[in-house]
Amino acid sequence: MRILITGRNSQLAKSFIKKLDEILIRQTMQYLRYDKVSSSRWDSNATYYRAFGHTFFDICDYNKVKHILDSTSFDIVINCASYNDVESAETDDTQAFQTNAIGVANLAHLCKQKNIFLVHFSTDYVFDGKASKMETKDKMFPYIETDNTRPLNKYGESKLLGEQMIRNIGCNYHIYRVSWLYGDGRQNFIYKFLQWCKTNDKIKVTNDETSVPTSCDMVADVVLEMLKYRNNITKNLFHLTNAGFCNRYNFALEICKCLNLNNEIIPVSLDKIAYHFKAKRPKFSAMNNNLVSALSGVKVLNWQEELDKYLKSEEFLEIYRGIV
Repeated sequence: MRILITGRNSQLAKSFIKKLDEILIRQTMQYLRYDKVSSSRWDSNATYYRAFGHTFFDICDYNKVKHILDSTSFDIVINCASYNDVESAETDDTQAFQTNAIGVANLAHLCKQKNIFLVHFSTDYVFDGKASKMETKDKMFPYIETDNTRPLNKYGESKLLGEQMIRNIGCNYHIYRVSWLYGDGRQNFIYKFLQWCKTNDKIKVTNDETSVPTSCDMVADVVLEMLKYRNNITKNLFHLTNAGFCNRYNFALEICKCLNLNNEIIPVSLDKIAYHFKAKRPKFSAMNNNLVSALSGVKVLNWQEELDKYLKSEEFLEIYRGIV
């Protein structure tokens, strides 16, 4: 597989780079063990990748994207480039729609022309949080892939339009809706929450805003596994999260428990602090990952298990030392 990764400085791209580097190390060790005849056979099936940031590979610039794809042969594009500033998008949505829709359309058009497989990421914010098809009177069930979409904010609208662009253009693709991502970066709840803990003894966190904390590393593992089946499973939309779901208050409590933090976490309704936000947010946007879990064969951990593993990792401890 020859893979191009966009948005190389994002936390999601960093997880793909880490996982692909591990694959390259294994390939190198295999190469060193084999004789010359075997190694040439191995080389033709090897995985390679290149990762580009915004400066060198701006997906909104059609000609620049075309030049890169014309100059190097790729089998797969993994698009980690995204505009994720939910609040700013509400007052000035130009950049959100440029990156999340027009830029995505550029990739889809060129991938179709060159028979390149496109992997793209969307969001749980395409839902309004009010109902899924499996909802009963007493219980909300996580959204499935065929549930109706109805975004409440401009960010969600831009991401949904990106999905529609890909489907309408007709390239071969996997679209993954993800939620509450965390990894090697600052644009996630864990990093922001620890910043708050550093300067506040008491912290208010919403207890009626529910979704699924999701590990970027897990996403990379599942996506790379699913790419093995791209010739048979194509033009598909998947919900890709860790198992289970929680509200942000319980997410915060779990972080405190894992890191032995003594800050007082105070539950508060989203309605009571909504005036702080320009963008509306869905109160329930948890998604069901059964489809992709079954197809990939990857064991997807419960969100608490995955979070505990991440917070004990050397990668996180390095970030944590920089915060405290």
